Amino acid sequence: MRYLLLTLLLAASASNAAHLELTVSEGQTQPTTYTCPLSGDLQSLDLRSDHRYDVAIKDDVRNKEICREADYRTGMMLSLRYVDPSPEGKYQIEILGQISSLSSIDVDATLSCGVNQTPTLEYLAFSETSILEIDKTKVLVIDGQTTLLLTIKE
Repeated sequence: MRYLLLTLLLAASASNAAHLELTVSEGQTQPTTYTCPLSGDLQSLDLRSDHRYDVAIKDDVRNKEICREADYRTGMMLSLRYVDPSPEGKYQIEILGQISSLSSIDVDATLSCGVNQTPTLEYLAFSETSILEIDKTKVLVIDGQTTLLLTIKE
């Protein structure tokens, strides 16, 4: 019984702990909210999408054509970390991120089994260190299409 009470107290105190709410809005899509615990550990968020492309190569050693599909990923990746120490009632959050987008897909060769495509990706890296107060939202506009809303909640 004593262990059950201790477990319930720990669960109650954990639910009252401050956490970061991160809302991501990209282009015309509906905003999505994520919750991250506040700790010195790095929290990663991978919001990239998979896309397929064709690969066709000639194996000269075996005199065979090899055709298959491969994938590339576009979108945003984030790493968040709570940085100690912060002034009383404030939380310092470090954000590192990258947005990848497709620049072009070039057709290199056409074989009997398919075409060989080469995707070219562009990358935009960003970083921010913000001091946040409880229930006050900070807005970060990344690339004109991607917006992050950061809020500390208790």
